[in-house]
Amino acid sequence: MNVIDFTGEPKDSSLSSPSRRRQQEALGSDLELAVQVLREGRWSHVFARDGRIVASGEGHGVLPLVATIRRVGRGELAGASLADKVVGRAALMAALATGVRAVHGEFMSEAAIEEATRRRVPFSYGVAIPRVLNQAGTDLCPFEAAVRDVEEPEAALRALERAAERMGRQRAGAERAAGGRLRARGRPGVQWITRAALWTALAVLVPVLLHPLGVGPVFLPMHWPVLVGGALGGAAVGLVAGALAPLLSYFLTGMPPLVPPIAPLMAIELAAAGWVAGWVRSLAAARQAAGRASLGAEYLWLAAAILAGRVALGAAAIGLGPWIGLKVPGLAYVQGALLSGLPGFALQLLALPVLVRRLAARPRP
Repeated sequence: MNVIDFTGEPKDSSLSSPSRRRQQEALGSDLELAVQVLREGRWSHVFARDGRIVASGEGHGVLPLVATIRRVGRGELAGASLADKVVGRAALMAALATGVRAVHGEFMSEAAIEEATRRRVPFSYGVAIPRVLNQAGTDLCPFEAAVRDVEEPEAALRALERAAERMGRQRAGAERAAGGRLRARGRPGVQWITRAALWTALAVLVPVLLHPLGVGPVFLPMHWPVLVGGALGGAAVGLVAGALAPLLSYFLTGMPPLVPPIAPLMAIELAAAGWVAGWVRSLAAARQAAGRASLGAEYLWLAAAILAGRVALGAAAIGLGPWIGLKVPGLAYVQGALLSGLPGFALQLLALPVLVRRLAARPRP
């Protein structure tokens, strides 16, 4: 590695006095040591003086260098040689404010090379680059811009410190705003879980209350909370409530049974019905100025949900029935389910649109 003087040419030690040669050798030795340690890969910048490392730091950009100068103090860095991953004019001016004697940049900007040459500061570099850009690569680095018109190194260091403080405040504000957005997203997440749990619990509880009266198969009690939950809570709530309720009900009450596989088939049917209920109703409500579905749209989502549930049940019974232990032909099972459920569907069509519309009109907590 050559140590370059202000002319931009390698120094020729044979033309120097003995003291000049010793000074140059010491300077070159310190810079070589700094570069060697830098290239070991741990640090982003290294200060060396009198054959030892006096300071180092890691991180990207000028901020870590400014932080090291603040932490160590300019007096401790005076007379040292600096090796840095990237040296733009900002890094060079900050280093000069500490009284460094030589600078090396693995990448060094044209502005830094010009400044070092003008100030007769020995320097070396690996690759010359036109400019130091911001992280997006779209414009000049903000720290380079902060010292673009500053001529004195100490003034440049103060400008960089102010820019660092300003950036820190902006980053803190952005983090607070991001935290607020995260919390805002988190609240609906908690509400979503609460709603899904509520409608799942109701879908388990309502059949327990009605089956002793002997109206369960006709009334289809598990369908009601799933359909209402999907309509009011959204497609995901309906999907989760519909898929979980039959299985949870079996494990808690023994009904609907797993053998024959009524519970799995009902889970598929209700998951489809709950999801379509929420999806179709949300589409209808989005078209209304007040965000509420019209009464006609309430019948639309319910009819779509019932149809989707029965289609899913038929597909599951025909396609999966033989594999999960269904003893009757899938088509016959679907026909029986349709006939037995007709009174329940009629009651749902009469009551649910009005019920959901009234519940939707109530203010939410």
